[in-house]
Formats: sequence, C-alpha cells, structure tokens
Amino acid sequence: KVRELTVDGGTILMEAETTSFDAVEKLKHTFAASTQFADASVTEPRVGAAPNQVVFRMTVTVRP
Repeated sequence: KVRELTVDGGTILMEAETTSFDAVEKLKHTFAASTQFADASVTEPRVGAAPNQVVFRMTVTVRP
C-alpha cells in the first residue's frame, strides 16, 4: 500500500507499507533490476502499528 508518492524530476519518493521485511527487499530489487531505473534505496524500514505491517520509505532514480 502506497501512503505517499512524490515524483520530482528523475526521482521517485514513496512511503509505503507491506507485510514483511522480505517483501520490502523484493520490491527494492524489482525496481533496481528494471532497465528504466538507475537505483533504488530503502530507508527507515520499521514495524508498523498493525500486525504484519512493515512501513518504509523508498527512493528510486529514473534513468535519463
């Protein structure tokens, strides 16, 4: 679930939630493996208030 999404030039910033830390890593690697994106990094991964909830921020750089 995407909570916040910002596109600023060639950078995509998002705050989102998912069910596990493994899911966060899978999402990061999916973005990083795409030919459309140069880089993907995750910051602030943490356990959310609800059961099975992981909240995180991700920054994705779009290839020129």
